[in-house]
Amino acid sequence: MANSLSRITVAAAVMEGTYGSSGSMPTVNQASDSLVLFDNVNPAAVDKTMVDLVPLRASLSPTMSLVGRSLHRYTGVTAVQGPENLATGLPWRSARLMRCCGVQETIANNSSILYYPRSSGFESVALSVWPMGNRHDMVGCYGNFTMDADAGQGVKMTMDMMGLYLPVTQNVTVPVQTLEVNKAKTWKNAGLVITGGAYTITGGKLVAGGFAISGGTALVPVAIVKHFDFTPGSQVAERPDANAVNALYGLIQGANTRQTVLNLTIEVDTNPNINVFTDWETPTTHAIQFTYSSGAGPGNTINFLFPYCQLTNVVYGDDNGQRTYQLSYKPQTQTGAQDDEWQIRMT
Repeated sequence: MANSLSRITVAAAVMEGTYGSSGSMPTVNQASDSLVLFDNVNPAAVDKTMVDLVPLRASLSPTMSLVGRSLHRYTGVTAVQGPENLATGLPWRSARLMRCCGVQETIANNSSILYYPRSSGFESVALSVWPMGNRHDMVGCYGNFTMDADAGQGVKMTMDMMGLYLPVTQNVTVPVQTLEVNKAKTWKNAGLVITGGAYTITGGKLVAGGFAISGGTALVPVAIVKHFDFTPGSQVAERPDANAVNALYGLIQGANTRQTVLNLTIEVDTNPNINVFTDWETPTTHAIQFTYSSGAGPGNTINFLFPYCQLTNVVYGDDNGQRTYQLSYKPQTQTGAQDDEWQIRMT
């Protein structure tokens, strides 16, 4: 009997020029195909609806179910890092998964890469996953992601994606990957700043240097930060189709308003200059910014900015005997340009 070792798992992705058709599936022989996975040894799953048509009869025994809609799901976890080579405009490979989550990628003169939400022109990817022994192919993939980190730990990106179902191939040899350089680091020296009051946002997502915050009241004492997690909250829906082989024509990205969420956990200070409960009630928005470094060199300073965040919940927590605030925010737009509730800029 041949064992399938769970740590032997390979994934690769390519952008699709036409939805549901990549031209060719990923091969991982191309240097830009393969993805680096750090967690979730089973990132691919088959999702089938099972339909019960049980006749009324003189028995309560179950009968055979029917197979309805089929699709693939992908839940790989990777570590956030800077671009593979900013000087040549080669982004971080897993950024293509961000792009199929309703995210625009803009490379500026090979000196910075900007990511921000989009409301049209959605992109999709084709994915292949090799759990040892099998190969799962999926096309027309859309989804959402979550980034999160604890102080002193790695910054992770967890995918929640769906794709059109293709038959699973068995007895497949796991290919040897050509991996990008692993530049994953831990979250520290983040410089997280919470600004409230009458602050002003200047610049913009496509302006050199991006948004800038002026005025207002920065939280003092500076927050002692335990944790963050963020999701753009992209909404994906299915397109059922009786003409389709698996009863699914495709998926819809942008099926509803984004449900963007930013959560921060900070220590409670007994004498802060910002009252989070007052700002929750008013409501008054906060501007939040912090950084993450994935090493020296261009592109490895990753800046997160949320210009207008409305508090939606404040909960007390505990961290080794120190009381904390768990702050839940709804990042939103307040400009005519829209699609600017968050940005990630790699410089």
